[in-house]
Amino acid sequence: MKCPPNVPHWHGASLDTAFVQVAITGREKGETVWLEVVTDEVYNSK
Repeated sequence: MKCPPNVPHWHGASLDTAFVQVAITGREKGETVWLEVVTDEVYNSK
């Protein structure tokens, strides 16, 4: 998946699906900003 610049997003696993992320980022347009971790409580409330 390729995300457009300046679009906050998150990825995650579910109870029955694993998730592994490899992030390859370029620095020519600025530093990568990693957002806060989403807790299980917040994730499960959606």
